[in-house]
Amino acid sequence: MDGTTTAEPLSALDAAFLFFERPDEPLVVGALVEVESAADPTLLLSRLEALVEREPRFRQRPVRVALGVERPTWEDDPDFAFIRHYRTAPWPAPGDTARLREVVDTVLARALPTDRPPWEIVSIPGGSEGRAALLLRAHHCLLDGMTGMRMIDLLCDEPEENRSKPRRRNRSTTFDRQSAAGDWARGAFHASAASAPVWDHMRNLAELTSTFVSLLHDDPAPPTSINGRVGRRRHATWACFDRDAYGPVCAETGTTVNEIALSVIAGALRRYFWRHDRTGTRTPLRTLVPVSLRGHADDPRLGNAISALFPHLPVDVADPLERLEQISLEIQELRSRGQPRAAAYALGMLDSLPSMI
Repeated sequence: MDGTTTAEPLSALDAAFLFFERPDEPLVVGALVEVESAADPTLLLSRLEALVEREPRFRQRPVRVALGVERPTWEDDPDFAFIRHYRTAPWPAPGDTARLREVVDTVLARALPTDRPPWEIVSIPGGSEGRAALLLRAHHCLLDGMTGMRMIDLLCDEPEENRSKPRRRNRSTTFDRQSAAGDWARGAFHASAASAPVWDHMRNLAELTSTFVSLLHDDPAPPTSINGRVGRRRHATWACFDRDAYGPVCAETGTTVNEIALSVIAGALRRYFWRHDRTGTRTPLRTLVPVSLRGHADDPRLGNAISALFPHLPVDVADPLERLEQISLEIQELRSRGQPRAAAYALGMLDSLPSMI
């Protein structure tokens, strides 16, 4: 264990996820993992111990500064105990996926406690044929989706010492820089401020201006049946797809898996609107698509390394291939204009502003 006790400020982006949370709007990253057999609590706790040994941030909690004059800091939890982050919730009925969703709904509806590191694991035994599930939750200020997937791998994969090619890294580099989790977004601003040509700044600012004007010009929320006040109730659902089936589609259409996913989402929204609100299929919906700024999927740093794209979901288009083509063309255009880079540039600016702003 590193024994790190130095308080480290959150990056501006990580702190924003903490500030924007409301009692009815928990900003939590979650994942449901089905496993072939019920999790052995002893084994799972040992894996958790290994994870915390590897990532000391999981022993820390964000502590707010009075009046918000400075960003919150990561500080060691003096009462840290694995058992405070692990609990069980029995599967309501073996093989009943609908009832499993009820468990997930209940867990996701609650905000994480603020007096401890912001993460938890819920073991759900009792599925059909001895299967079980693990529900993992972490506050968005702690990690993003890519980091969350890596944490799942560390919990579910066999220990590294049992692998044929063990992969080790120097743990001391994980948190040896102030606000390491915000380095990516700051780098897009500070590095360019120090050495990039003036043209790069002008290009980023021009794309930022274009993006804001476009967002303001569109109706941010055209009238649909899904508009309404956000409440405490949460409903989680999911669908399973064979990822290998995407390969031929990508090859045939020249699109990516992410673009196909957006097309599927747009089609699902179109069908929902058609059943509940015919007018909801008349206008494309603007959406925010997170873009990872990590150099590779196994980037070890915690925190958020994300930028964004703001494409439209063509819910007004009935033909699936035409819908996919429209999404693909718009994504390519936004990327060519540098929208993800400009968004990262804007996020980097946040770190230069006082915390109260």
